[in-house]
Amino acid sequence: MNSKLVITIVQIIFIFLFGCSNKTEQNEINSTSQSVGFVSDTITQNNYNKLFNLLIENQFRSKYEIDTIIGYIKSGCFWNDSNKYAIIINFENSKQEADFHILKFNSNSWEEIFFQSEVGFIRTHQIIPKFDDYNFDGIVDIAFKYVTSNGGGITSYFLWLKTPSSFEFIKKFSNVTSPEILKDKKIIKSFWACCAFGEIAEKKYVWKGNNLILIDSCYTVNYPNNKYKEHYKLHDGDLKLVQKN
Repeated sequence: MNSKLVITIVQIIFIFLFGCSNKTEQNEINSTSQSVGFVSDTITQNNYNKLFNLLIENQFRSKYEIDTIIGYIKSGCFWNDSNKYAIIINFENSKQEADFHILKFNSNSWEEIFFQSEVGFIRTHQIIPKFDDYNFDGIVDIAFKYVTSNGGGITSYFLWLKTPSSFEFIKKFSNVTSPEILKDKKIIKSFWACCAFGEIAEKKYVWKGNNLILIDSCYTVNYPNNKYKEHYKLHDGDLKLVQKN
């Protein structure tokens, strides 16, 4: 057989096999991203598509949750409106940031209703959600634990308040360590300690609209040769020292 003819046949087979394969894969990526949108970075997009496909495969389960190296998925009826929702946290290749998506299941398909990029999740920590009414308005909000310290005893959360039309990220809440919701007093209490409780900080916050206001701060040092306490309270819009010894 003529050598040129053999080369031509091999080239045609190569183009048919690999060209069609790449085209099919690209079409699948495009169709998936168009269903949701808001995805730009190539690496992030590929990870998001994998997570979104997992959601599709499990969309008819009443609840679904998975935490993987590339991201996190949780779906279910989070709010009492008979609708099903899903949260996707999609890590970028740095493992120090993630895109945050909230989707709603509508007419047998997922519609993205909220998106926030570059949220400071850390991939080395397990992602744990905590749904509760954080601002005492009767509506369940979304918080995710994103870091722990002191052997897991101190935790920090990212918080999104649910509003009538969307969600609002409360950046200040990430500084509220080990938050405790005191619903009877409508107060958020934080606790921090280190060095075998040699240093302790306790703070209290209230909400003014969607703003978190510090109203009480107490810092205690309790070392054998070094003991003192500073206590501040909000008065006329400013924190005032009320105790120091």
